[in-house]
Amino acid sequence: MIASTILSIAAAATIATAQTLNCPKPNVVPIYRCNAQGVTTATVQIAQTLGDRSLFVAPSTVSICYTDNAIKLNFLNTKEPYYAVNPAYGHNDNIWEQTVAEAFIVNVPSFDVDPTTYLEFEVSPTNQTYSAFIYNPSKVRTPGTPFDHFFIAARTAAAPVSTESPAATTTNKAQKTWTSDVSLPLALFNVNRPAGTVWRANFFRTTFDGKDQTYGAWNAPNVISFPPSSMFWNSPVLLRTVSMPSLRDRRLFT
Repeated sequence: MIASTILSIAAAATIATAQTLNCPKPNVVPIYRCNAQGVTTATVQIAQTLGDRSLFVAPSTVSICYTDNAIKLNFLNTKEPYYAVNPAYGHNDNIWEQTVAEAFIVNVPSFDVDPTTYLEFEVSPTNQTYSAFIYNPSKVRTPGTPFDHFFIAARTAAAPVSTESPAATTTNKAQKTWTSDVSLPLALFNVNRPAGTVWRANFFRTTFDGKDQTYGAWNAPNVISFPPSSMFWNSPVLLRTVSMPSLRDRRLFT
């Protein structure tokens, strides 16, 4: 693994359910400290349609890096057909019903741990946001089992916490794009030192024409379900942080 890595992907313990959902085998994605010299910011693509995993009509690129205090995400959302949102919605309203980009992410003690709680973060083209910890003990949202949300205030979800919002969003309707810069404090995950920590995550996007939605993901299963707990746990994306060596030391880390 390349030095200064924060994120890698592996199948790990959820392989049986992943096969049931027909999830593709994930690849390893190295993530680096933000603004690190001599490295390229890691990116993943939201390019698969939920269900049949055909090419998503409105693909996104998610760039990921980390600091001592935060995980930084940049969503570049292309081919946006509608920009449809409810302008009356505020933080933690049901913005997931319309046009959003989403991250599902959690710190875990090791690659083979199947978590039951994770952070769901969403942002719309008008910078409406949603942040909540999801409690999902069945891991696949089994009917009749507990499932709940623990909402997080916008200022609490921001890094630094003195800012009013965890995201900053701009739109370019002429180019049919919108971009969101997101900063999530590591303190939300009880992480004081990011080096050496391990995470799981997945990334999603929806479009909305005023009536119907389309759904895209980085690693999509063969079912359509939101919140996508089954997709998240069985499309195991693992983040691992490693200290950045000096520029003189370009050795690879395992």
